[in-house]
Amino acid sequence: MDDNVRHPTMVLGISFSNENGTLFSRSLQEAIMKNWFELKIEWGIYMHGLAFAGDR
Repeated sequence: MDDNVRHPTMVLGISFSNENGTLFSRSLQEAIMKNWFELKIEWGIYMHGLAFAGDR
């Protein structure tokens, strides 16, 4: 896990803390934690594709 990449659950935890959605926030965070690795891979491929397309 890269320390320089900000984890989305940190942002979500803050955004849902003001409302009474702590339970919803927790389940959403768990879902993202499970998919975080795949998300990072897809994002890496996407960013790499953008950089590759920009070389033309």
